[in-house]
Amino acid sequence: MKLKYVDDLPGGRKRFRRRFSKAVAGVLGEEVFQVPMKAREGAALATEQEALLTEYEKIEAKAKRRAAGQGALSPLEHWRDAVAEVAAMKDAIVGDLSEDDRQAVLGDDLQRRGADPVLIRALMTPGAEEPTVTLQDAKEMYRKRRVDGSRGRYKANQLDRVCGRVEAALGSLRTLPLVDLKRAHGRKLEGAYRKARKKDGTPLASSSVGGDQFSLAAT
Repeated sequence: MKLKYVDDLPGGRKRFRRRFSKAVAGVLGEEVFQVPMKAREGAALATEQEALLTEYEKIEAKAKRRAAGQGALSPLEHWRDAVAEVAAMKDAIVGDLSEDDRQAVLGDDLQRRGADPVLIRALMTPGAEEPTVTLQDAKEMYRKRRVDGSRGRYKANQLDRVCGRVEAALGSLRTLPLVDLKRAHGRKLEGAYRKARKKDGTPLASSSVGGDQFSLAAT
């Protein structure tokens, strides 16, 4: 049985290893959560893997709240994380309570603690319309679909390099909704690329100035 995020180590030992999201890694200063496992097989291994998954998710949730406070999450990421956290906190409330009672108990607790306003809004209006998708959201979607899991750091570094140039030309990716992109953004970005220079002072290759980077100028 192959368990997700569990690696084989020499001598039959196992290790839980899962990469943190980029925003969390920036807050924690660590890119990976990894722990040597005590169990080696069977039900004990599966139980330990589940416990480590829960621990990982708690660390992610806590660090993401810090990242949101530092502006490291897009509004959509912040909202979705808040909705997921509210659901988990409701499930953790013990006792035979109705859904309305759970919401009231949790709402009182969040207000008393001066919790993140987005967290409180996710509790009070869970069906609210989500924030607009930004370029940051598009970047992270691309990372998950096309970059995460690939060997080496080349693709990840390439994505960060390209998005860094886009941000330098157009401003923060977190505050630029996809629906607001116009051809003028594409022209501005193209101009920035043509002026950009490599570390040795030479211009960027023509292939870097064209291609997929300018698909954002479709509207």
